[in-house]
Amino acid sequence: MLGGKLQIIGASRAANGAGHKLSIAALFGNNEHETDDESVKFELGGKEFLMVYGYRINESFLPYVGLSLASYDFTGKISSSDPSLNGLEPKLTTKSQSLNMGTEFSLNAFFAKLEATYQKLATSDTKDKDRFVFGYSIGFSW
Repeated sequence: MLGGKLQIIGASRAANGAGHKLSIAALFGNNEHETDDESVKFELGGKEFLMVYGYRINESFLPYVGLSLASYDFTGKISSSDPSLNGLEPKLTTKSQSLNMGTEFSLNAFFAKLEATYQKLATSDTKDKDRFVFGYSIGFSW
């Protein structure tokens, strides 16, 4: 996916100044794939819009919250020796709504993040009900 980010309030991350931060971003992408035996060919496209708000308490500590709305489209064609599957062209859409909260600690070139996300997923043309997912990530780089 490819997109852009716009910092609406506050200086960019590189400035590391204290205060309010607000940015918005949009991502778009599309890909074509096929299985090794070419029995399934499909196209996957997606778009995501997100907003992140944070308050940098000092140059090292930034708590933040984000909201994301995304949609992913799957269009495929099945070639199979099974006549009930051969020629099927499934079209599915998965919609995602995510709310994430986290904190970032940085000191010079070092930074560490702790983040939790609450996500609601719904896929069309399935018997599944909406799904709720909770996850976390911890990362750092030097």
